[in-house]
Amino acid sequence: MNDVKIMMGILFESLDKKRDALELINQITEKQKVLIQDTGFLVEQFNGLVGMKQTKIEEIQALDDGFVATYNRVKTYIINQQDVYKDDVLKLKEKIKAVGELGIAIQVNEMRNKRLLDIKHTNEKNRTVQEGALPSQQLVKKRMQAYTEYNKNNPKK
Repeated sequence: MNDVKIMMGILFESLDKKRDALELINQITEKQKVLIQDTGFLVEQFNGLVGMKQTKIEEIQALDDGFVATYNRVKTYIINQQDVYKDDVLKLKEKIKAVGELGIAIQVNEMRNKRLLDIKHTNEKNRTVQEGALPSQQLVKKRMQAYTEYNKNNPKK
């Protein structure tokens, strides 16, 4: 029973770390929004944020793998002694719900950013065609690179 309590603690800690990583991803996504909306859009900054998010996503995947492995080790005990682990199971459910809601919020923000980037890309392309300005073509090329990079890392769902 003591081992199960220890493993439940590991599950709680894993979900807390996942929540923290998701909150950071959400903050980075907000920073991306600000960059997209900025008229002086900086591709390097945007791509740096994409890299930071990718690192956190990999961390979350590792946490998820560890969570599943740990849960599979205690699942039988929890099911067979529901009355003993009732409070722990409720706490797990609450944490899982909070993590899930945060994940959904991130998806919504990602879709918003994708739309903003699509609009910015279309507007920039139209403006370049209308102006025919050679110096801005380099800027458009950099923005196109950021747009391509973003789409590569955030495929349509």
